[in-house]
Amino acid sequence: MSNRRRNLFILAFVVLLIVGSGIVVATMKTTLGLDLKGGTELIFQARPTPQNPDIDGADIDRAIEIIRERTDAFGVAEPEISRIGTDSIRVGLPEVDNAARASQEVGQTAQLQLYDWEPNVIPNPTKTNVQRSESSFSRLYDAVQLASQQQPSCFEEKCTTSGPQYYLFNSQTHAWIAGPTDTEQDLFAQLRGQKQPANSEIIAVPQGTVVVEKEGVDGAPAPDNPNDPGAEWFVIRDRPALSGTDITDPKASFDQFDQPNVTFDFTGDGQTAFAETTRAIAQRGLQNAPPGVAGNSQAADAYSGHFAIVLDGQIKSRPIINFVENPDGIPGDTGAEINGLNLQESQDLAEILQIGALPVDLTQISSSTVSATLGQEALDQGLKAGIVGLILVALFLLAYYRFLGLVAVIGLAIYGLIFFALIKLIPITLTLPGIAGLILTIGVAADANVVIFERIKEEARGGKSMLSAITAGYRRGIATIIDANVITLITAFIL
Repeated sequence: MSNRRRNLFILAFVVLLIVGSGIVVATMKTTLGLDLKGGTELIFQARPTPQNPDIDGADIDRAIEIIRERTDAFGVAEPEISRIGTDSIRVGLPEVDNAARASQEVGQTAQLQLYDWEPNVIPNPTKTNVQRSESSFSRLYDAVQLASQQQPSCFEEKCTTSGPQYYLFNSQTHAWIAGPTDTEQDLFAQLRGQKQPANSEIIAVPQGTVVVEKEGVDGAPAPDNPNDPGAEWFVIRDRPALSGTDITDPKASFDQFDQPNVTFDFTGDGQTAFAETTRAIAQRGLQNAPPGVAGNSQAADAYSGHFAIVLDGQIKSRPIINFVENPDGIPGDTGAEINGLNLQESQDLAEILQIGALPVDLTQISSSTVSATLGQEALDQGLKAGIVGLILVALFLLAYYRFLGLVAVIGLAIYGLIFFALIKLIPITLTLPGIAGLILTIGVAADANVVIFERIKEEARGGKSMLSAITAGYRRGIATIIDANVITLITAFIL
């Protein structure tokens, strides 16, 4: 191939690249990071569970998969999920400005436990009617104080916690501040601090006892704020009869009264455990009932026991096992349901149960939120700074190298277009540091032109013609340019 044909081929290839890059830039959407689009960033650290005491890389990978499925199910577009170190996960949620709800949806362990209620409540209720229970506490502080006085125990290796649980309260008002967490240091991490705040006290609940929040009344959700006057708490022995691994096929549905609920079936072992537990509840209710109640289904409700469904420390449902209607309990092959939910709660809960529980406990160690307005301002300022910087570089090249400077400016413009098209095509999430890096790479490309142009000037001063000087300048400057780019690649690899 002659030099002329080769040059025409290279020129045609460059033109095609320019046209293709222009089409990509004009038609494809730029993926913006949280600092430019706005959203919420959450950092979680994985902690072992009684079922999984040793965390490995496969557990973190599985947790990332589950978090990604959850964010997809909840409609979060283009989440940024990545591992940090060996035991932490970063979750970026663009255009999500509610950090508390995001943390609940994404980092929820989704550990479902089912309890035979009355034998495990502390103190044991003297009446079993839900509305007249004498075992609940209106303040979380009082419930945690009672729980802290219990002896450590783990019944039949079924504990849901791997050790003590820690709570932080205001020592004067007894208002809740943080918790429960697996370590004292995690309490302060929730507050973005490194030490215990003033006028606060730490209370530890030993393994084998847990504090759970009462379900909402008349279908209303339980309060999210532990200091809410409407909140109510129970202390229970941590010995669940069944767990989330014993259920299958959870679905969001509606009951006979057209109210939202979540239905699910049981595994083979789950069916047996459910039937045995409900039978024990029914027989206990029959024994506790006074004579004459055994034939009255409505009256039996006041003496029948409960089967509690608890998800991550919150009671979702506490159905009565009526001993008149179900003298031998409820067969496990009929499944069960969680009621008392609104439509959104039933859909979210079904999604979480369908995806499955996390293989590890995730403790949130930090969160940050960037508003869409601040993100747009950062983007505008970054683009303005980049444009001003590029204009100054172009003016310098034109003023100092004249015609060669014009060639360099055209080359940099083509380079910038192709590079930006690659960012959109891959795609690469563009952040504010990413914009700075993009500008820096164009600056490095400009530096390569400076190296070549100075070599051309040296060759011209040595008496060579301009054409020969250009050829020699590019040939002798290429080694320096390669060396600089190799160093850049090594630095990027290290970072």
